[in-house]
Amino acid sequence: MVRLFQKHARFFFTAFRLGEAIACALLIMVVFWQLSGISMVRTAKMFVVFGGVLFGSYFVFACRLGLFQSMRLMTLRQEIKRTLIAYTLSVALAFMAASFFHLIPKGFDRHLILASAVGSVGLMGYHLVTRKVLRGIRRRGYDHKVAICVGINRRTMAIAQAVQMWPEMGVDLVGVFDEPVRKQGLTFAPYLGDIKDIAEFVRRQIVDIVFITLPVRSHYDDICHLVQVCGEAGIEVRYQLGLVAVPPYQTRSTVFAGQPFVTFDETPLSVSGMSFKRAVDLLVASIALVL
Repeated sequence: MVRLFQKHARFFFTAFRLGEAIACALLIMVVFWQLSGISMVRTAKMFVVFGGVLFGSYFVFACRLGLFQSMRLMTLRQEIKRTLIAYTLSVALAFMAASFFHLIPKGFDRHLILASAVGSVGLMGYHLVTRKVLRGIRRRGYDHKVAICVGINRRTMAIAQAVQMWPEMGVDLVGVFDEPVRKQGLTFAPYLGDIKDIAEFVRRQIVDIVFITLPVRSHYDDICHLVQVCGEAGIEVRYQLGLVAVPPYQTRSTVFAGQPFVTFDETPLSVSGMSFKRAVDLLVASIALVL
């Protein structure tokens, strides 16, 4: 079974993602049918539109949130948060579609809301089981990805230690690239060569992930070249944006003039201020969802 999964990993990954949407839609339909007392035929007809919108929009939102990519390096909290966001938006759109076509009988809205809540619990359970199965397979040495690090420093050491401590992530760190003068004292990973040798290395060897820990101030050109080389080779690149140490400030990703930016808000918030802002955001989102 494990060898079969390793050989057709992409197929099984797509099947897992497809299965969660189908299982969730069926769970909502069955729960609503039991709560409402409406005939199964009428319930099924209603879910042709509701389930179709839910099914289609969930795939779109989940794809945009990175849930259809490898989540081996994503924390459980991040996975659950993104899944709930995609699911909530999908349910909201499905409710709008069902209301527009007058598919929900009067007085049965609360049953559909409760059924959708049960569906979210089932979806979380599905993710937890899938996550446990995949991590168990990776812990046994299958479905691993090959990774290299560019840069020799404490951040690289932390990556190497994390890979060794958590084999369930399925990442094999094969070595590190940096300037030869910096390889003295390197004990946590093999030294593979100079930064200039990376392009040739990724052409000859299979590499899935490149962790870049170089300081951007002194290696800006090298980082840009590496991102371009890895992008052309279809290799995932991860770089820590530790450019400015401003933890009290709010950060958000924005796009302006067709270019991505990381925005640091000009006014730092206290812990209580950030908690209040978060509460207001949730309240407004909840009201909008109900409407």
